[in-house]
Amino acid sequence: NRSGGCLTTQQERLFMMSRVRCACRLLVDCDSTSIAYHQPSLPDSKAASTGTTTNGVFGDNNNNNIRSCSSSLSNCWRDVTCSLVTDMLRRFDYTDSPHAIAADLLSVYDCLKQALLELFGGHSQFAIALKDGFSRAFQSMDEVTGVKLCETVCLCLDSLLDLAGRDSPMLHHVREGQREGMLLHLAEPMQFLHGLDAAHVFEYYYRRHLAARLLQGRSLSQPLERRVAQAFSHCFPHNYPLQMLADVDESCALMEQFCNVEMLQGLDQLMKARPPPPPTLHSSSS
Repeated sequence: NRSGGCLTTQQERLFMMSRVRCACRLLVDCDSTSIAYHQPSLPDSKAASTGTTTNGVFGDNNNNNIRSCSSSLSNCWRDVTCSLVTDMLRRFDYTDSPHAIAADLLSVYDCLKQALLELFGGHSQFAIALKDGFSRAFQSMDEVTGVKLCETVCLCLDSLLDLAGRDSPMLHHVREGQREGMLLHLAEPMQFLHGLDAAHVFEYYYRRHLAARLLQGRSLSQPLERRVAQAFSHCFPHNYPLQMLADVDESCALMEQFCNVEMLQGLDQLMKARPPPPPTLHSSSS
């Protein structure tokens, strides 16, 4: 405890977080109201030499300082995001279960998203900075780390979408209704792979597992597969998984049409083999 005070370490931390939130909100609010309330008049010769307008207000200089301050703050938020995600990627032990690694990734993402709301109120400028921070961290991965991350996330997705995953000991605590929420939640941080080379690696592993599920009949449901693939569409440079699902739908429709035609042809052959029924004689009334 501080001398003369009763603040514990936890209280000091909460107090400091409150002050940081207030300061960040103030800077964001100043940026949103940085437009001058009135159009400053043209400076006279004396004002031009001093850099002030005729009404004594520093118009553009103040606004430029506020804008540059807010821009510096968003750049700082981007760098903080990049640093935290990079440290997380370096700490990953890829011998752990895919679900543990996916949970750590989601934990860091949720923490940063909550901080975005608390510090900046979800302002679009800082949401873009969050995206840029994630993208820079993913881009800074070496080739081996990028491949391991994409493969691990795809293994996690495969176990959640696999029919056999219901009996997996790692998923015994996951209810059926929670699977889709977990799948779509994982798509949020992975969408930042868009435009990076790692997206090609992610698409390769995703479509390989998808093909195995479809060919072996291990998919939980086709509608769920389509919703998940659509959520991860930003990670598919060539859009192969969605095209594969479209091909499966077309194949199922053609198969159903073929079965109907085959059934009708078989019925026609059966009718040809039988003798035609005798004509019905109608007795004429006398």
